[in-house]
Amino acid sequence: MYKVKDRNGRVMRTCDFEITVNDEEAPLPQNCPGDIWRKTERGRPDSVVSWAEPTAWDNVDGDQVTRRKVNGPDSGTRFKVGSHQIKYEFEDSRGNKNSCEFRVIIQDKEKPTVLGCPKNKVLEVYKQNDWSAHPSWKAPRGRDNVDGLDVKVELVAGLQPGEKFTVGPDEDKNVATMIYHIWDKHGNIATCQFEITLKKNTSQDEGDDYKGTLETQSPEEPEQEEEDGPAETLKAQRINQQRLKDRAEELKRKRAEAIKRSAKQATQGLGKFKKPHMSKTHEERRMETPGKWKEMSKKLREAGQQVSEGFGGGTSKESTFWTISKALLLVAVILIPSAAGLYFAIDYFLGPPKGKRLESNKGGVLSGVFGGNSKKEKSTDCV
Repeated sequence: MYKVKDRNGRVMRTCDFEITVNDEEAPLPQNCPGDIWRKTERGRPDSVVSWAEPTAWDNVDGDQVTRRKVNGPDSGTRFKVGSHQIKYEFEDSRGNKNSCEFRVIIQDKEKPTVLGCPKNKVLEVYKQNDWSAHPSWKAPRGRDNVDGLDVKVELVAGLQPGEKFTVGPDEDKNVATMIYHIWDKHGNIATCQFEITLKKNTSQDEGDDYKGTLETQSPEEPEQEEEDGPAETLKAQRINQQRLKDRAEELKRKRAEAIKRSAKQATQGLGKFKKPHMSKTHEERRMETPGKWKEMSKKLREAGQQVSEGFGGGTSKESTFWTISKALLLVAVILIPSAAGLYFAIDYFLGPPKGKRLESNKGGVLSGVFGGNSKKEKSTDCV
């Protein structure tokens, strides 16, 4: 509190205020993971993913910051194929909040399992049948770790089942290769491939045309995908570290901008600042003082203007009239009383002594000067 005192020590004015320092800086996340990429486990539509829980540091509370996970599964649980948004929220004791966000992305990289792929077959053909055959088979099927039996089967090369297959006149055999692709919904492709070989039987002219169904193989499990080697692991770590570094730089930049913005708002009287504390008496005086000072200043200005005009400061007709009026007033107030006093002083000291009558004008010693009666009267002197 400040006090304004006069020379005698009396308190004339008081000024009291409070300085409030607000913590508006949000906690800074630490060890926030980058995006985590995983493949589905073999034969499963999901994968177990774990990570270290992120922390945060506050400029006031230190590491005593409240952490809440507000979105996404917990660490150590199974994640299905797709992208999962994970979000942690940090809050300090003043209610300032910040967050750590990253994604867990599970990819299906496993090919479907091929079911019922026909076996390779060698068939004999005869001259009677124009060295031809009509082999038949059932199209293969597929089973996927994510999509189940909902896969797409497509013949991309070879013959259709039951289609005529012939050996040329100048050839002893002919080989047809059939290729089927089994697709899952994530673009993984398994292949079923088999061959049918036709050979000419020249030992006899007649024989049966093969129209049977080819045997099938046992389900073909997809090949095991190679795990990421050390080089891939290091590459993923570098990418995550760079993301963390970029995020830290972004938070640092936003913090500097917030400080500059708060300082600018403070100088302009704006921003999220509470009204300073002020006593009721001080508030009343503060509200009354401007009006009083304004009125007093107005009176002082008017008085100064009048004085300046009275001493020749003005050039208008009103200023000249006011100067003449003051001069006449000065004569009336000072000269007339002075003349009257001088008259009585002369009459008292220069007049006739008391107790003796002299023949004189009735107006006294100065009657002639001021026009007294000039008629002479007789008088008797008293001795």
